[in-house]
Amino acid sequence: MVKTFVANLHPPRKCILGWMAASLATFLLISLVVSVAVGTNMSQLNTLLHSKYEYSAITQHSAAENTYYQYNAGISFTTAADSKTRFNAEVLMQTEEGHYSDAIYWNTTNLNRNGVAVSKNIADHYGLNVGDTIFSKHIVDGVIKDYIIENILPAVISTRISGNSKHSDGIIIMGYDEQYAANISYSCIIFTNEPIEVVAEVCSKMPTDILYREDEIITVVIKILPYLIVYVITAAVLIVITMMFLSKSIAGNFKRLASNGADFGALNHAYYKITIGTGIGVIIISVLISAVSFGMAGFYPINAVPALATVIAESITLIATATISNKRLWRN
Repeated sequence: MVKTFVANLHPPRKCILGWMAASLATFLLISLVVSVAVGTNMSQLNTLLHSKYEYSAITQHSAAENTYYQYNAGISFTTAADSKTRFNAEVLMQTEEGHYSDAIYWNTTNLNRNGVAVSKNIADHYGLNVGDTIFSKHIVDGVIKDYIIENILPAVISTRISGNSKHSDGIIIMGYDEQYAANISYSCIIFTNEPIEVVAEVCSKMPTDILYREDEIITVVIKILPYLIVYVITAAVLIVITMMFLSKSIAGNFKRLASNGADFGALNHAYYKITIGTGIGVIIISVLISAVSFGMAGFYPINAVPALATVIAESITLIATATISNKRLWRN
């Protein structure tokens, strides 16, 4: 009866586990830093991808649906009537008879005169919920008025994204206020799929500052991409270093068994069992880290992209580095 040769490379398990713990802890820290850096932009991208309008534009007055008033009078909100800390928010107001469709992901139903809708990022930052009250000093009469939060909108940092957009922590939508409309000048922002000549018919002036949603998406992607590229490269480097560490830790036993005439197939089987097995474990944990880190900004499909990119990059890197390391061990 012929016995099957079994090669045992005796990997230093405690050392390997310690290395994995240290490297994955580092990767966790990097994941958290990157997820925080791109979190708001990922939310904005999610909003843009869910929206259905073709472009937005600015005009003096419009009767079209999905139209909002934009005041340049510095409307601001605080958490308390006597607070000096104002929300860093973009404020829009609904029109008197405006219709708001699902063409805009952050749209809300018509609000009451003293009602507002706030984006999730502002609500989370200040611990606000539906039914809570926020305050604003009315520009027309100077009275500090209270506003009831009627809706929490998706996380969004701006209603329109361009390359020179000012930083904002979120948006606040106000219900129609006839005092503002009658006494304070404003412009209108429209979001539409209609041809510009059709839109012009319901506007007092020809719309300007046209911004296409596709261009907004590209702008946001450009902001996110450098971070994700660095992140994916970091994940791949993690695998490379892990394979180098494993290869070095078993090199002595590998060389000894090869010199003693160990079976080629059995030795390679033992080598790949250790390297690929450990690498798969690292990949699974790193993908879970990615999912949790980016999921903190919200559980929607776009946040799965970093985890998916990580598993692809790490898998390719694992196969390539394990094969190269194996050939190098035989060569030595």
